[in-house]
Amino acid sequence: MGIYSDGNVYGVCWNIYDISEKLVKNFEKTYPKKMNLDQIQYIETEYNKLNEIERNSAKFGFHTCCSSTYDTGTFMSWFPVNKDSFDKFLLNGDIRI
Repeated sequence: MGIYSDGNVYGVCWNIYDISEKLVKNFEKTYPKKMNLDQIQYIETEYNKLNEIERNSAKFGFHTCCSSTYDTGTFMSWFPVNKDSFDKFLLNGDIRI
């Protein structure tokens, strides 16, 4: 029982907080369909604008289509991912949630 992703990414986000946990920078972009190579390249361009400290302290998320064992419908949801998974997504567009 639980919530299951369809394994596709429909958007990404990151949030960067200061030492007092105040949000200082965020980015969010979603698409109506699975992200394509051009969209991933756009995300990578925006990500590369972050400095090293921001990249290492950011909290990342993937927007994905989900289903639940409790309902027959689907819904969109954000899944948190670590920096390594986010970097791998930028390299090859593949995820494992």
